[in-house]
Amino acid sequence: MNVHVLGVVAALVWGGVFALQLAAMWIQADIEKRWNEEWALEWERKHGRPIDELIEQIASQIRGWRVARRLLNVYLVLALAVMAVFAFIQWRGWVMGGPEFASLMRFLLGITGLLFVPLWAASWIGAGLVEAMYRQVRAATGERLEITSAGEYDRIPKPAKPPKPPKEAKAAPPPAKS
Repeated sequence: MNVHVLGVVAALVWGGVFALQLAAMWIQADIEKRWNEEWALEWERKHGRPIDELIEQIASQIRGWRVARRLLNVYLVLALAVMAVFAFIQWRGWVMGGPEFASLMRFLLGITGLLFVPLWAASWIGAGLVEAMYRQVRAATGERLEITSAGEYDRIPKPAKPPKPPKEAKAAPPPAKS
């Protein structure tokens, strides 16, 4: 791949990531402005169900974004490890010539820098946006909770039982007089 074409593609890809970041910031500001208690009541009236279902949907989206982020972390580390292995093999005297090795490393850097890193950045942007939505909808509802599943009961902190006072030892009866 030509270096000039690679530069243009990089500018387009990273420009797209920058545009995503700007859009996420705009959406987050709009959510913070509009999502209030009136909006939450209107949402419940309009959809005919409690807003707690929306909170659960957003929470599941957060879990999905976090899984994507972890997966992209693994892919990114693997891509960097592959590049390090090729560099080490070349350093140890591999038969690949300089221009071929430079072309291979440019290709691997292109895959990493134009695919994995932008997707990784986009996953952070998406996760941040969904987490902001979650925080704002919770703030709009006054942080009220509705526990709907038995599994959530175990997550509620329970007060610790006070320790029982030690039983007093009974005094030994006085020895009998003979």
